[in-house]
Amino acid sequence: ENTFDLVIVDCTDPVGPAKTLYTYSFYKEAFKVLKEHGVFIQQASLPIYFPKVLKLALSEAKKVFPFLTIIKAFVPCYGEEIAFLVASKQKINWESPKQNFCGKYYSQELHPSYLILPSTWKKLIEENL
Repeated sequence: ENTFDLVIVDCTDPVGPAKTLYTYSFYKEAFKVLKEHGVFIQQASLPIYFPKVLKLALSEAKKVFPFLTIIKAFVPCYGEEIAFLVASKQKINWESPKQNFCGKYYSQELHPSYLILPSTWKKLIEENL
């Protein structure tokens, strides 16, 4: 309990054994192992093709995490933007990165665009809040 600063779950969609990674019980355990300032991140599939995954992740995670948001990132091998559930115990200002980092697909200038979601995603999210 209260051990990790960051938990990243890069799992398959909720099919077969991976179904357990999108349940209230799983999110409750993830919450428990995070430190007070910790962050939980989980991929939530490609909402344009598999909207049920994002809906499922949101509906279950919001029962556990007091603060959560969705971010997006283009993943070239999928040819589409993937949703990521980002959650925490404490309020975090997602708009302001704490470090200046520049990578192949990320820069501080691009950061705000990861938080701007397509209208189809917003509709899915609004249905679950």
